[in-house]
Amino acid sequence: MQPLDLLERDEEAVRWGRRAVEGLRRALGEDDPETLYAWHLLLEPLAQLGSEQEFDDESAALIAACERALPPDHLTTLLARHSHAYGLTELGRYEEAESLARRVLEGRIRVQDPDFPLALSALSLSALSLSALSLSALSLSALSLSALIALELGRADEAIAIFREVAERRERVLGPRHPFVVEDRERLAQAVAGR
Repeated sequence: MQPLDLLERDEEAVRWGRRAVEGLRRALGEDDPETLYAWHLLLEPLAQLGSEQEFDDESAALIAACERALPPDHLTTLLARHSHAYGLTELGRYEEAESLARRVLEGRIRVQDPDFPLALSALSLSALSLSALSLSALSLSALSLSALIALELGRADEAIAIFREVAERRERVLGPRHPFVVEDRERLAQAVAGR
């Protein structure tokens, strides 16, 4: 599923992902961690397709299943919440994404080292949500130019600081040429340029 998603072949990713999840449900059961892990991989391509109702239904069902079957800070539960938060950003629902991304980040830090790559990914998602929230507030507002600048400075600085921290910490752990580090530097540059 992920290679198809990375190739932006989201319809195929969803189709194959559903087949995989159904097969795992039959073989391992609905609440097995492997089944739930495969299920979380459906969320991102569903959001990228813009299937908002389907995304909401799948996310709610998946998170309920994770909470029923797994401990609250189980890695699969955290992945499901992370994918849900990322999908919310894809759908432009930044306020929901930002609060969920913070929850994911807190869980990751409790379970893993703050410099662990997935904890840094959660930190990056939190920054992305904040940055997008700031930018969407600007695009939807009919405020004067000076109010727009003040609003932009109000949340963009926080997002920039988080992007900078993520990029620096990831670079220490993964090295300067790792794709995550390159992407973080690009996001930082975009956030700074967008001020």
